[in-house]
Amino acid sequence: INRSGELFACQMDGRLVAYSMGKPAKVRIVAAKYNGRAFNAPNDLVIDAAGGVYFTDPPLEKTPLRQDRIAVYYVTVDEHVSRLIDDLEFPNVVMLSPEEKTLYVVNSKSPQVMAYPVEGAGQIGEARVFCVLKPKTNANMPGGDGLTVDAKGNLYIASPLGIHVFDSTGTSLGAIAVPEQSYNVTFGGPSG
Repeated sequence: INRSGELFACQMDGRLVAYSMGKPAKVRIVAAKYNGRAFNAPNDLVIDAAGGVYFTDPPLEKTPLRQDRIAVYYVTVDEHVSRLIDDLEFPNVVMLSPEEKTLYVVNSKSPQVMAYPVEGAGQIGEARVFCVLKPKTNANMPGGDGLTVDAKGNLYIASPLGIHVFDSTGTSLGAIAVPEQSYNVTFGGPSG
């Protein structure tokens, strides 16, 4: 939800949209194309303090691809779209660190979680491997799927083995076992 109270959502039909919370609710298309072509299947997003949106665009059953690359994009408040990352096989999840100095990207086809320094709104620096998830033997998706960050900067990453927890330096703090494969993770309730 942005500062104006709009609920942002990725639609796998190739669009990033925002819903007003009024009655009746209205839908606004935030981004539907890059270089004149529809997106593959926008999947996950995070809104920064400037109101811009980082979002992933993996293939997700779209054959052939609508875009020439699988990528991570940034769209500004005035709806200018730029491609930021196009060298990951399956960028699935994006998240910002609490101070918005790091953009994390979970590549679901790899156990490596990537980190990029944020140099400005929609501007990132050189990639580095932030951490490596312990993959499940013979997993179709060896990487993670969902991601959230707590106020201390610890990452919680949903994967076939549970919820992996890493501190802000990428050191493993352990894993939280869950009864089924986890696909997403977030905090809830009055105390988070």
